[in-house]
Amino acid sequence: MKDTIKRTAKKLFYSAPKELRANFMGFEDSQLTQLSKSIESNYLDRGETKKKLSQWEYEQALHGQLFERLDYNRNRIVPWLNSIKNLKGSRILEIGCGTGISTLALAEQGALVTGIDVDQGALNVAKDRLEMAGLKADIVFANGSEIDKFKEQPFDFIIYYAVLEHMTVPERIESLSKAWAMLPENGLLAIIETPNRLWYYDSHTAAMPFYDWLPDELA
Repeated sequence: MKDTIKRTAKKLFYSAPKELRANFMGFEDSQLTQLSKSIESNYLDRGETKKKLSQWEYEQALHGQLFERLDYNRNRIVPWLNSIKNLKGSRILEIGCGTGISTLALAEQGALVTGIDVDQGALNVAKDRLEMAGLKADIVFANGSEIDKFKEQPFDFIIYYAVLEHMTVPERIESLSKAWAMLPENGLLAIIETPNRLWYYDSHTAAMPFYDWLPDELA
């Protein structure tokens, strides 16, 4: 019941504009079955991941990969970015593209996306996801410190998606310095879902309330 209420509220209060919704790609049931298998074999069933999850947690993780995270990106992240600069035709470097959920949400709006990640299993899912949706993006195995290999490509956006918190401080400084130097005039740097003290709760890494109260040496 609680989940139903939350989903209904999201649809009512967080819905993409009509012109963006018109570009949403749909999946056939057979494609969803294929994508589920790819997510499970390449991403969820590896190492200790499956052992650590209860059956309910596993099903929730799979559902999130198939539906919830895509809805979130389509209705929250994409409209925000598009309100700043039209995504259609924009060249985007997405650092931390993972399984390609956000990559798909950007590409279906006409963005030209290069997505990088250091998780090959996740990248395999990303490629499958985009292929099933009939969308194109460059999916590359690389870490955030290697982005200067793309410096000859002028990007309108460089996006760090839930990735800075997984890097050491020297890696962050190196990567952000390179990203800033690569941006052309009017290019935009976007940092998404990285915990910070502008928000009171870190749901991504520490799962800590009152995150904004932490002193500098702990934050």
